[in-house]
Amino acid sequence: MNAVLDNWQPTSLEQIIVSKNDQDQTTSYSYNSRNQVKLETGIDGTLTQYDYDAFGKLRTVRRAAGSSDERGQSLQYDAFGHVLAELSPEGVAKLASGANAADVWANYAVHYTYNSLGQRTSSVDQNQHTTLAYFDSVGRQIYKVNAEGEVQETQYNAMGQVARSRSYAARLPKEQISVANYDTLLATLKTWTASDTLTPNDVQQKFYYDKQGQLILGNDGEKIDTRIEYNAFGQVTSNRRQAKDASIFVVSSDTYDRRGNLLQHSPYGNAGIAVYNQYDAFNRLTHHTLASGNYDDIAYDHLGHVTFAIAQHDKNYVGPQTKTSYDAFGHVLTQTDGNGNITQYQYDRASRSMTVTTVTHFEYDAANRVFTRTVDPTGLKEVTKYSYDSRGQTLSVTDPRGIVTASQYTRNGQLKSVTVDAGDGQDGTAHLNLTTTFEYDSRGNKAKVTDPNQHVTLYELSSNGVCTTVTQDPITAQNPKGLNLRVQEFRNAENKIYLRAVGPDGSQQYTRFIYDNFGRVAYEVDPAGAVTGYVYDNNTNQLLKTIHYANTIDLDGTKFARFTDSKPQTWSSQFIIGDVESLLKTDNTRDVIERTLYDKDGRVYARISGNGTVTINKQFDAKGRVIEQITYAKEQLQAPYLNPLTIEMLNNKLIETGVPDAAHDLRTLYVYDARGRAVRTLSSAGVTSDGKLQWSVMAQEFDGNGNVTLRRACSDFLLSDANGAAPSEEAINAFISSRVNLGPVANDGLSLFHYDAANRLLGSAIAQGPGARPNEWAWAFTEYFYDKGGNLILRQNRRDAISMNMYAQTDMRNGHSYQAEASHTKYVYDNANRLTATMNQLWLNNWIVVQQTYDKVGNVVQKTAYANSATTPEYAYSDPDSTALLASITPDAARDRITRFAYDNSNRLAVTVDGAGAVTRQVYNALGDVVQVKQFANVVTDQTQLKNLSANFEPPASAMDRVSRTVYDNDHRPLYSVDALGFVTAKRYDGLGRVVASVRYATAINPNAISVNSKPAEIAALIKADATQDRIERNVYDNAGRLAWHLDALGYFTHYVYDAQGRVISTTAFPQAFNSNGKNYDALGQSQLRADVEAQAATQWNTINQNRATAAKNKTTVPAAEDYRTQSTSYDAQGRVISTTDALGVVTAKYTYDALGNKKTYTNALQATWTYDYDMLGHLVQTRTPEVDVYSSMPASDTDTDWHL
Repeated sequence: MNAVLDNWQPTSLEQIIVSKNDQDQTTSYSYNSRNQVKLETGIDGTLTQYDYDAFGKLRTVRRAAGSSDERGQSLQYDAFGHVLAELSPEGVAKLASGANAADVWANYAVHYTYNSLGQRTSSVDQNQHTTLAYFDSVGRQIYKVNAEGEVQETQYNAMGQVARSRSYAARLPKEQISVANYDTLLATLKTWTASDTLTPNDVQQKFYYDKQGQLILGNDGEKIDTRIEYNAFGQVTSNRRQAKDASIFVVSSDTYDRRGNLLQHSPYGNAGIAVYNQYDAFNRLTHHTLASGNYDDIAYDHLGHVTFAIAQHDKNYVGPQTKTSYDAFGHVLTQTDGNGNITQYQYDRASRSMTVTTVTHFEYDAANRVFTRTVDPTGLKEVTKYSYDSRGQTLSVTDPRGIVTASQYTRNGQLKSVTVDAGDGQDGTAHLNLTTTFEYDSRGNKAKVTDPNQHVTLYELSSNGVCTTVTQDPITAQNPKGLNLRVQEFRNAENKIYLRAVGPDGSQQYTRFIYDNFGRVAYEVDPAGAVTGYVYDNNTNQLLKTIHYANTIDLDGTKFARFTDSKPQTWSSQFIIGDVESLLKTDNTRDVIERTLYDKDGRVYARISGNGTVTINKQFDAKGRVIEQITYAKEQLQAPYLNPLTIEMLNNKLIETGVPDAAHDLRTLYVYDARGRAVRTLSSAGVTSDGKLQWSVMAQEFDGNGNVTLRRACSDFLLSDANGAAPSEEAINAFISSRVNLGPVANDGLSLFHYDAANRLLGSAIAQGPGARPNEWAWAFTEYFYDKGGNLILRQNRRDAISMNMYAQTDMRNGHSYQAEASHTKYVYDNANRLTATMNQLWLNNWIVVQQTYDKVGNVVQKTAYANSATTPEYAYSDPDSTALLASITPDAARDRITRFAYDNSNRLAVTVDGAGAVTRQVYNALGDVVQVKQFANVVTDQTQLKNLSANFEPPASAMDRVSRTVYDNDHRPLYSVDALGFVTAKRYDGLGRVVASVRYATAINPNAISVNSKPAEIAALIKADATQDRIERNVYDNAGRLAWHLDALGYFTHYVYDAQGRVISTTAFPQAFNSNGKNYDALGQSQLRADVEAQAATQWNTINQNRATAAKNKTTVPAAEDYRTQSTSYDAQGRVISTTDALGVVTAKYTYDALGNKKTYTNALQATWTYDYDMLGHLVQTRTPEVDVYSSMPASDTDTDWHL
């Protein structure tokens, strides 16, 4: 479908209706006062007249009225409105000619009789042929006898469904078939049908239904069975007519979307002659494709009116069209011309035009296919080009950077290969030519994929289409040591996965998905039996709740039966909601409920975490992107009154409970470019002394493929008015420009990134500070090298910083080669692209190696750190071969460190055995939190035990074993930690997950009184508080979530000040302890604590400053115990400390670093400098210490004494 058809919205009927012409065909109607059709004029001018009685019932119909071909119909009714007689057209003509009415109705009408329930029991036509119908006590037809005496019997099941239909070969005598014999014949029929035995010529059909009352099997009494399958909404998905011996069968299938709309109908099992439909978000048909390839397009305005409809296109051509869309006030929002050029309009509140923007430009080839696509032609100018074969299949796509992705197809039109960065090198450019190939089975299903590394993945679809088996690196004659990693997925009739089995037979791990009646995932059960539930809005299908249940279930009971095509009826692993809910036990204190709230446009307005933290998307732009977001620091909305939840209820509750807290809430702003990429991100960072808002600013730039090429974290704040309004986009851009103009002295955090043709990161450069020349930065370079499959195989860190201009990225673009003097890390992978070895360069020809092995489901089960390094025969000035390096290792059983791991059924780490044989075992709750860690005193040395390590393994118990336990809140944050001796540490959090209070209780509890299932209330009940001995520490945070105040256990408090990048620039320790005045800050909250701390700090500041002034006047000193201490810190562009200054303004320390971030020098307050040297791994190998004076602190009488350290 041409892209220019989507938004055409005419404003008048005249734009839709074409001018009248001689080829028009019209049918017209006129109505009576009851709104009943009384006259119909056909396209050929033929009149049809309708006449009604006083009760509004149709009495006569005259077709071709007034002509020689006139035909009529007339009806008679009883007092209950039942049709008693229906006069034929011949009878109507007789009446019109003046014949006797009684005679005409007796000889030219069909007469009917009814029982007391109004059911038609007989009909007698003009020839006195009688048909009789009999009903049971609940009104179902059980017998039908026609004028020939043929009898048809219908039987029903307990649910009132037709279970059997039987036509008898024997007949009743014709002369007995009359209305007068109606009751007599009933007794005869009951005698006839008393036996279930069929005579040779009887025809019988049987019908079978599922539990929802849907017909699933019908037998026609001959040799054909009809099997019908449905989706969860009762819609037929397949209809299979099959001979009893299965020799022949015909299948038709239907596919629906989640709203029940028919998406595809494939008659005779042939997708090649299928009919396809497409619908919009409001359930309206927008596209209908016939088997011939012709199609209909339908477009709508926002009120649901059809605004555009084209029928029966030639599939190879769609003429150019012009579209216009409008806003609610009738303003033009977009205009699309015949070439697909889109112009956008924006307005202010006074309806004045503010901006006119052309966003995307399309060019088409002669077949009306997109030839080029230009995003933001006047700005970004990002051009993508397309080429096609004769079938219209895409042959190549050239992205905005000129990188070509080429595709090839089989004769049947199936994708044969895709090559990224395709090229023959004739343009003088080296191309990657990363090719992935595809192969198919005889049914056209994908069977084999070979990646650019020649690693193979096989796909096998079972004959009934239920199970898909995916095998990575299969074992074959050519690959006898293949990993043979297998995943099986089983799908229901709606093609939805209801079971995923990972691993080989006998040790598979199952994840199950249970769907509701609307085809939505209602429950997900992981291999350990942990359940996640999903609750939806039944009108919009939007996800409202996600519930992580604290209790597990055993859904299988026993291992499920293996699926076999020969016995599909034995497959019983597809569960329903009732199966889960019959086993599930809810726990209101431990179940975690996460909620989502949507606005009227279907956009996510708010999310509420399990602990009640609220995040609101406060504003959206015209394209539905979030431009302002607020996360509230308080968490008070985990209450039952929020069910159901509306935006109005949420906002009222936020205000009612005092949740908004401007001093601590996190506010984030986003600015996007024409491609919808976030180019500016601002985070609230407090308020200045004069009341202005501070914002931390991060800016990004992108290449044509959407890769980040530059990231700037500004070291200064952007200030905006104190009225709470966000800074404008113009102000943000002006601020960024000012930072750019400052150059290196801005000290902003700068990062540059460069990518290859496959969009893989080739290099990154991190600014270290001013470079060797003006307007240059010193950059630390890291480069990345990949194999053809996209695996990172080498990381190279340049040891020396490179001085260059920010936009002169020559070294990144052209210097991508192995540098012998750099620091290197090599990576090795298996055929499933899993990391198997990491090698860190020690010296030029020495590498430290760590290898790891996996189980069949991809868990690391062993890591070996070799004591002996891998070596190359001589100094490696080029990249050494990884296979040769691994082969050069000499194992050393006495010194190699082997760590082993075992996992539970959910692939969570359960047991770790270190190189010395020490065992640590972890236990999880159903939510995945580690609730117990047990460290065993006895070590394990038995190799058999180590090789067969399992999740339940424990060495012999010892009194010295250490067990620690942790209890979590609903956001998976540790509330209580209990160590091996029973000492408890409790933590409290705000809505942003920050620790606001930590209590170390002085009195231990009995560790044996708690278990892995203990709840927070149970731990709290065991704690014995001691106000004099318990250690309580508190934290207060600023708007950006950074620690602003820390109160230690003795009540002394420290203040921290940050720059815009979040780096501490000053630390102030106050001399007097904080006076809480008996206040309970757990109840009062962060705002009150912050206000009290700042008030007491201001009082101390004022007092100390007065003392300083007095001391200066009197030429005395302020006692140290009464003076606060402020230390300031300076950083380089990388965020590393370069100097510290004490309260007296003395520089107490200076630091310098190399390009790898290693500390090169340290200079103390006396200007003594230490220097440091490192190996290629960053290990410190040498320290050069300056000469310093040593002062004796011993009394004179002790100076001759020998003191040994």
